[in-house]
Amino acid sequence: MSKLPRVSGNAMIKYLVNKKGFQISHQKGSHVSLRNYNSNRFTSVPAKNDELVTGLTKQIIDDCGITRDEFTLDYHNELIK
Repeated sequence: MSKLPRVSGNAMIKYLVNKKGFQISHQKGSHVSLRNYNSNRFTSVPAKNDELVTGLTKQIIDDCGITRDEFTLDYHNELIK
């Protein structure tokens, strides 16, 4: 299993919206709530330019149904910016 790449909250939001079919549901404070109506999945991501810690990144991709390998491959293929 490879290490999870470190990405910012804003990069994670763009990745989920543009590449994984999520839509912004609402925002409360610094957190953006995202929902995928096709898979009925929901997650919340802090909208910051700071890098997300590894545990939070893992929780977000687990909530979204994305595997670690898929996330790492998308990162290396520069789908996450």
